[in-house]
Amino acid sequence: MSYFSRAKSSAVIPSSGNENAPSITAQDEETVIYQPRCGLADKAKSTDGEERTHHRASSSKSDSAANRSVDEERQKKPTYHHGRSLNGHEMTKESQQDQDYNRQLQELNRQNMEKLKSAEERSVRLERLLEQRTSELQEAQTFLNKLDEYPGSTVLQRVEEINSEMFNLATHFVDIYEQGHKLDLWERNREDLQVFFERCSQIAKEALGEPLYGFNCQIEGAMAIRDPILPDSLVILQVALQSILVSWTTQIFGKAGALPGAHDELGGVYNLIRSSEEQSVSAQWRAIAYRATRHLRSSSAASAVEMILSVLFICGLSTRNHSDVADKIAKRIRVFEGMLFALLDAIRGGITSCDLELVTASPGAIYNPQIMVDPYSSASPASDGQGVLCTVGFGLQRITMRRADGNIFQPEIELLKPPDVVLVSLLDDFKQPTDLDFANAISDESNPR
Repeated sequence: MSYFSRAKSSAVIPSSGNENAPSITAQDEETVIYQPRCGLADKAKSTDGEERTHHRASSSKSDSAANRSVDEERQKKPTYHHGRSLNGHEMTKESQQDQDYNRQLQELNRQNMEKLKSAEERSVRLERLLEQRTSELQEAQTFLNKLDEYPGSTVLQRVEEINSEMFNLATHFVDIYEQGHKLDLWERNREDLQVFFERCSQIAKEALGEPLYGFNCQIEGAMAIRDPILPDSLVILQVALQSILVSWTTQIFGKAGALPGAHDELGGVYNLIRSSEEQSVSAQWRAIAYRATRHLRSSSAASAVEMILSVLFICGLSTRNHSDVADKIAKRIRVFEGMLFALLDAIRGGITSCDLELVTASPGAIYNPQIMVDPYSSASPASDGQGVLCTVGFGLQRITMRRADGNIFQPEIELLKPPDVVLVSLLDDFKQPTDLDFANAISDESNPR
């Protein structure tokens, strides 16, 4: 009778009848080993058992090789076998590594989210900045390419209206003189009026210049001992009054870039800007500066009234109606000043494509029919080369700054309308109050036949 025993550890199984046969080792498997005790039957059974054992051992050998490969994989990464942990320490270590790795991923993810949020915020800021800069650029382009509020033809028409109004005003003032009371010897020699007449003479001489003053004054020298005489023609007085209006208007407008109530320093700044910047830039600076200082503008109508009254009084107008005459003149002058301010606003604050300037001719300048007009003569070729007595009507010119060399800009001048001038030769057709004809007229009036 045989028995069997179970072995979980390695066991050596002898081969049947062959000592040189290799032994079979079984690992990690339950192997049943049969050992014969005695007898042939048992031996046969033992032989048969050995064959079966050999077969099982061969199978176990191949299985062992496969198991070793599995074990190697199991050693690389802990796993479970038959529902049990192979290595608790390795599992704990690997779990700790996984947790550390997860924390690293979470921290990296948090950092990336912060970077993404920061990038989004920066993108929003850049987008807003881009919109702001785009808006500013559009405003700057609109600013630099701003169209003139008044076309050149409108400004030219207003200049012609100014000239026409000056002629009408001068005619109106001549009528006041012609129809008003004249000085007499008693009034002229009143002691309390001597200072007044001296001041009138000084103002009129500065406003008219020596030639026109001499042809109009009837209160100085020998003329002070006779009554003033109304001249046969009042053209010279008309010219004198027009020249006063031109001089006064020129003071209001000033030079290009002149600002209301400002000193000459700002005009110098504008000239520097004109010489170093594009026309659109300098003109916009001028327009902005003018609009910002327009409230500093003050009326100078009183000075114009004073000059006109002084001329009328030296011509022999009586002072008895001084207040009434002054009120009539002041009323017309204030209306005319409003026209001048409107034109000034258009030229200084509404024109940016160029600079528009009123043009006059200086007294004593040589007459040039290409750039001047003489409305009191036929403008014959004989007028060429004669001297200018005064300006009685404004011209208009356009000045545009053009780049010359580098960043230097030079003015390009275009005459849109020539000024109206009176030549010195006009005086040859008239007599001065000191001439003999005036004395003869006085004699004839004193001794009527």
